[in-house]
Amino acid sequence: GTILQSTDKGITWNALTTGVTNALFDIDFPSNDTGYVVGMNGVMLKTTDAGITWNAVSTGITTKIRAVDFTNVNHGVLVGDDGVIRRTVDGGQNWITFPFSSFYDVFDVKFRNDSIGYLMVQFDAYKTTDGGINWYKLGPELRSVKYLNDTTLIAVGDDMVRKSTDGGFTWTSQHPGQAPNWYDCAFPTQDTGYIC
Repeated sequence: GTILQSTDKGITWNALTTGVTNALFDIDFPSNDTGYVVGMNGVMLKTTDAGITWNAVSTGITTKIRAVDFTNVNHGVLVGDDGVIRRTVDGGQNWITFPFSSFYDVFDVKFRNDSIGYLMVQFDAYKTTDGGINWYKLGPELRSVKYLNDTTLIAVGDDMVRKSTDGGFTWTSQHPGQAPNWYDCAFPTQDTGYIC
């Protein structure tokens, strides 16, 4: 249940008290004060004071929650094992199941806004342009996707890094070597990126 916080651009890190021992897998701060973290056994925590206190959020999930993404402090989506995909429009007080059927683990979710979003499922990647009502298959297994701008995306999965310049409809692939599997990527600027 460890969360570390830096207030000096990553020079030093301080542990925050979460009150849980569960492994945590993903964290998202849609504002400076409000943040969400998810993890093992369906755990989800929320802070509204920039991490000083964390409170449990009831999701009704008991399996691993792998990822969470909020477009603002109220609108968010979480995904996890066994095809779990749920959405909230009230900051986590209530959750509804997405109309998406999968028994496979869902690795990641990213929404550009309340309409456009991406799911990274165990064997495929999907895109929605209508807030999750309909999903379109994009391609083979991807684990994480990041936006560089409205149309340019970088995604990783297996031993490849993929790039799309048309919102995910077509992809080019690179094999950077060094690792048999890539799990996540970050692009703090359009020119500088990291994969692990």
